[in-house]
Amino acid sequence: MGLQVQSSASRHVDVLRKKVFEDEPVFAYLAVAFAVAAFAFIITSFFDERIVLDVNVWVKPAKFAIALSLYVGTLAFYARWLPAELCSNKFYRFYTLVVSAAVVAELVWIAGASAAGTTSHFNGETHFMAFIYPVMGALAVVLTSATLFYGVQIVLNRKTGLSDAVMLGLSGGLVLTFFSTVLVAGYLSSHGGHYVGAPGGDAATILFLGWSREVGDLRVAHFFATHAMHAGPLLGLAFCTILPARGAVAATCFALGLYASLIAFTFIQARAGLPFM
Repeated sequence: MGLQVQSSASRHVDVLRKKVFEDEPVFAYLAVAFAVAAFAFIITSFFDERIVLDVNVWVKPAKFAIALSLYVGTLAFYARWLPAELCSNKFYRFYTLVVSAAVVAELVWIAGASAAGTTSHFNGETHFMAFIYPVMGALAVVLTSATLFYGVQIVLNRKTGLSDAVMLGLSGGLVLTFFSTVLVAGYLSSHGGHYVGAPGGDAATILFLGWSREVGDLRVAHFFATHAMHAGPLLGLAFCTILPARGAVAATCFALGLYASLIAFTFIQARAGLPFM
């Protein structure tokens, strides 16, 4: 019996993987490539012991590679709910290549700065780094625009087969990701750093995430903003399993509002110089 369940689960995983690579191959293969890159950065950190801002130089590229892999991998998974005729559209194919190029450029920039033993963000030490930072900021808006594009296209597709609550959570989460990420990241980049206040010499941080436990940290709001695309559909799915259709839609709408409020709260909290925890 156990072997049968395992075999059935394995078949479902194979079908899911095949469908993801068929629906959006560019983003799917890019997600795999970035996952491999993250592993390579982690391995490199054991051999290269250089430190920048109190952490190994390869920690940041590894984190961004994981985050970007999750981002494009999620888009590849969501592509199944785009209008069928869109996926073969020449504009859409060109657009995915532009977004992919922006994603690759971001990681190359971050990894390149680490290889040079310096920081990528908020770095004005040289004319080149001062010039490239706003360029990367513009490319970040380009790559994030895919969430808005997907959110609008999915909500316009009447053949997704999704419940109204899940559809609302999915499209709403994607759209919320775009606007909140652009607003928070835009302020963060103009602020000149993610801290609001001066942490102590032996700064206390939240494990793994690295968020300050002493002063305001704008990365908290940025984190919740970028993950609205994951939280939204999960909220819709949860509500549609426990509530009737109309109630699930209302609850999902309310939950999305609460999530947006959480992003706003953590942003205001950080600007006030207060730590998240």
